[in-house]
Amino acid sequence: MDAYLKRHLDYCERSEREFDANPPPFVHRLRALKERQEKERRKAAA
Repeated sequence: MDAYLKRHLDYCERSEREFDANPPPFVHRLRALKERQEKERRKAAA
């Protein structure tokens, strides 16, 4: 694997970890929305 690609992958992994550790506010809103939709779908199916 060439050095450029390796460096790029390391950078991606690090950014991903930082993002998971400290997600921006919109991520919380998206997750809440998904959970609400999931609950409504379950209620409709039941």
